[in-house]
Amino acid sequence: IYLQRMMDALEQMGMGDAGNGAGNGVPAPAGADAAVSGDDPVELLAEQVELELGQLQQHVLLLQEESDSTRAQLAKMAEEAKRRDAQAAAERQAAYVARRDAEQLAPRVQHLEA
Repeated sequence: IYLQRMMDALEQMGMGDAGNGAGNGVPAPAGADAAVSGDDPVELLAEQVELELGQLQQHVLLLQEESDSTRAQLAKMAEEAKRRDAQAAAERQAAYVARRDAEQLAPRVQHLEA
């Protein structure tokens, strides 16, 4: 869209039309001088480019903010995953120790019951 608008404006400049200031491609009235009417196509194109550049810069800033937010959320999720992994490892270790202790005590219990 941006390139098409720029191409349209350049095409108008090449044809010598000053435009009517509305940016709709309608040529200026016959005999109208761009410098007199204030609708210099180069200035119009420059203004349009500046406006669209400002909009693009705003979009880039919003995307950067969204990216930063996403990175922060991913970092939190990674920390939570590490915490859960550490908790699961501690629970597995405790279960292993309990099984080992039970296996070691089983013969003694059987001997005492006998």
